[in-house]
Amino acid sequence: MRKEQASFSVIVLLFLSLLVTATPQQTGIQTVKADAATIVYASDFNQTSEFEYAEDICYYGIFLPMANLNAYDVKQSGLGSECIKSTILYWAELYDEAMDYVTIFHYGDWIYSFETADYYWTPDGYNWHHWTEQVEHYNYYDHYGELVGDIEIYPQTDQGHHYFVFLWTCVNGEICGYYDSDWSGYYMGGYLIKYGTGPVGMPFSWMHQAGLSSNGYASPDSSDYCFISFENLSHWLSDPTGYADYTCGNFTAKFYEEALQDGNTINEALDLAATYTFGSEKTFEDTELYTGYNMTNEQGTFWSKMRVWGNGNNMLPQD
Repeated sequence: MRKEQASFSVIVLLFLSLLVTATPQQTGIQTVKADAATIVYASDFNQTSEFEYAEDICYYGIFLPMANLNAYDVKQSGLGSECIKSTILYWAELYDEAMDYVTIFHYGDWIYSFETADYYWTPDGYNWHHWTEQVEHYNYYDHYGELVGDIEIYPQTDQGHHYFVFLWTCVNGEICGYYDSDWSGYYMGGYLIKYGTGPVGMPFSWMHQAGLSSNGYASPDSSDYCFISFENLSHWLSDPTGYADYTCGNFTAKFYEEALQDGNTINEALDLAATYTFGSEKTFEDTELYTGYNMTNEQGTFWSKMRVWGNGNNMLPQD
């Protein structure tokens, strides 16, 4: 995929539009159960000139506005060399248990992996037949190129307190997910034993929800959860929207600015961000992020889109 470096003027425009002046202090877990935690990650693995701009968006456009709110008792960031797999998994478990509400944003690269499901079948209890099935699993990279996978996230988030997760990565919005379980029972005139591969899919692994609406923008469900990521290839944050000098990074920062305003839902914030950065007559449903676009990398050209899972009528914690 191509890497684009945004101009200094675009970054200045972002800073002025957000009017961010304060510098936050990270806070640790409290001795009593706190209400909400926000965590922002950005991995520079497989990134070049894009990452400097993306890191600015993540820090100035997402982390600082959230950290400056009293609504969040814990504010953490893991940017660049601080985006480490062990930290991601530790904070996932720590805050899922200690907080009533957790939200994360992650920017970075994605890769799939395959795990092997084993099947054993016998017609008579003596003669066994064995075969395997490859099950695709979903991951993204930390700073060092270590994979953070759905299988590893799932046991860290069993309290179900990660209510809003936004992964600006490729593919991780493709499916909601499911648990590929072990199973045994009578099958096709014999007895079958299956050893599954465990949790599959990022929404399922972060939220422990298997039935989220696949279009939480136009057809939101009634759950407390919302997950945003991409089907196939994500845009670079430095990609232009086609309106004025705005980029997808400006769209993302504006989304968080609006989502933190009193009374705005996630869907309303998506609409307001679209109007601001894609055109004054547009809402989110009018943008190519929603309708889809063709994106090319070294493997070919793929139809891609941003997908909102769950309930976009939910709100983030707001002051």
